Amino acid sequence: MHAFECPAKDGRYNDVFNQAMYNHTTIVMQKILEVYTGFKEITEIIDVVGGTGATVAKIIAKYPQIRGINFDLPHVIKNAAPLPEIRGGAQHDEQCLKLLKNCCKALPEFGKVVVVESVVPEYTNTGSSLKLSNVMDIDMVMIVINPGGKDRSLKEFEALAKEFGFAAFELICSAAVYSVLEFQKKV
Repeated sequence: MHAFECPAKDGRYNDVFNQAMYNHTTIVMQKILEVYTGFKEITEIIDVVGGTGATVAKIIAKYPQIRGINFDLPHVIKNAAPLPEIRGGAQHDEQCLKLLKNCCKALPEFGKVVVVESVVPEYTNTGSSLKLSNVMDIDMVMIVINPGGKDRSLKEFEALAKEFGFAAFELICSAAVYSVLEFQKKV
């Protein structure tokens, strides 16, 4: 059993895991929102695998014009605190995959998908050994706790963008070891 299966089977572990993810996400999103301004013109966001809603809560706190929708598995959101202007939903893995595959199709003409992820460098000579070390540590954690899990390079994200039919893909900015990537439906 991998780490993302444990919370569904153990309520105490679920509570601890969700609180840890909430705290981590709150810190990361604080930094992201200091440098990323791409939510200014947005009126609605959907956070797929959004945990207990920390990301959506931080975004709508800064941009109150946004209506936020938070999706995750039932055991994740069952104890999530209701937050103003956040609509929650529970989707099983199959439903999430179907939702992601239809994302580009469902977006408005000039819509975008914003991804906040660690981006693994293509090569190891980056000049920033601390950042590289942190990214590699995160990648190792993903491999250990989630069999088949991995972080992606920019080339891999770009390939995903093309595969799902997005017209453009761009790394917008970075904060700590996370990057903000935009997948544009049409440019």
